[in-house]
Amino acid sequence: MFSDDVKQILFEMGADLCGFASIDRFNEAPKGFHPCDVLPSCKTVVVFAKQFPTGSLHCNTTVPYTINGYQLYSYQQRARFPRL
Repeated sequence: MFSDDVKQILFEMGADLCGFASIDRFNEAPKGFHPCDVLPSCKTVVVFAKQFPTGSLHCNTTVPYTINGYQLYSYQQRARFPRL
């Protein structure tokens, strides 16, 4: 899978930004925060963002975060990603 394929899928799923970072960018990361601490064979980190209504920051509940996360990661959409 190429970076353009990943970007296309993420944008179709509703991501507003998408980028890639080489594992070298994390050389100074503290122990436990380096991507290789999670996936030892990691070579690239995929970073993406989804904008959500700023009014939800003023809520007294986490429901807006849950709803936005569910919209981006619904089961139907996750099925589009092949196992890497």
